[in-house]
Amino acid sequence: MKDRDELDEATQYFTTIIQEAAWHSTPLPRTRTHQVDTTPLHIRELIAEKRRSRGRWQQSRNQGDRITYNRLKKKLQTALRNVNNATFEHYITTLSPSDNTLWKATKRLKRPQIPIPPIRKADASWAKSDDDKAMAFAVHLRQVFTSHHIPTPTDTEISDFLDVPCQMSLPIKPFTTAELVKTLAHTNVRKAPGYDLISGTVLQELPPKAITFLTILYNSILRLSYYPLLWKFAQIIMVSKPGKPVAEVASYRPISLLPIPSKVFEKLLLKIFGVISTFLHSYPIINFVFEPATLPSTKHIRLPMRSLKDSKDQSCARLPFSMSPRHLIKCGILDCYINSRPLFLASITSS
Repeated sequence: MKDRDELDEATQYFTTIIQEAAWHSTPLPRTRTHQVDTTPLHIRELIAEKRRSRGRWQQSRNQGDRITYNRLKKKLQTALRNVNNATFEHYITTLSPSDNTLWKATKRLKRPQIPIPPIRKADASWAKSDDDKAMAFAVHLRQVFTSHHIPTPTDTEISDFLDVPCQMSLPIKPFTTAELVKTLAHTNVRKAPGYDLISGTVLQELPPKAITFLTILYNSILRLSYYPLLWKFAQIIMVSKPGKPVAEVASYRPISLLPIPSKVFEKLLLKIFGVISTFLHSYPIINFVFEPATLPSTKHIRLPMRSLKDSKDQSCARLPFSMSPRHLIKCGILDCYINSRPLFLASITSS
């Protein structure tokens, strides 16, 4: 993979090949056979007799035929009520705590029935279908979540500094297959997958060739300083806020489900931050990189462009991003960091 287009194509190929393999290995659902009619014989006879009586009364409109039809109707209703009571009594008596049938029945009764209400749009109309609701939420999220304004001169200054010839720092050490296997083994399999439906269990069951291909993919991200476009898409799930009106779009909180392979790469990248964090202990306490349990409350990340050889240059770029490696990846700071030049000390200030 020599350029960004090939990296995007490789990511698409990796996702597609895993999905096809999973769908090919998944057994088809069993076709439902015709259910046997378990209605008792005397109930079926009463139904047939009631229908014949109703047909005679509809043709003749005789009062005697109507009385016969009403009598058979009440008799059928009474018989059905007795059969339902007997069936429910048999079901209750067969419940036992030893085989978990009692627990399943109790859980089924206590499960709340949550209705799915319509959503009010901005023009006061109602969105009832799934497509209309998705569009209403999309319009609301587009208005609420806006990208941060990053000044262009700062980006130009960082790019010019990265393009300085004769850099003295060595490239970042690429990931190994053993590191990836270890990271996949510690991946939480209960985390919900993204839109690609690739879960942690699927990644843990990958063959050695797929592990090698994924390692090459991660190393290409480091070498090209480019994050694949497919791993930037997230599946948005709206969760209602407690105590808020369920018909308003502002009463829902979005949750983003990113692809699991992108989260695995974040874990591997976090190890690099940890290594540099241990190196920075010889510097002032304000210079450190995402060290666990040591982050102060702040609203800015300051990236001083300070060379390890000459520490007099105090020029820096302040970026209003939250303190998370995931934001480093998605907001462009990754281009400054993984470009084979670890000359930047991340300094987090409370200013």
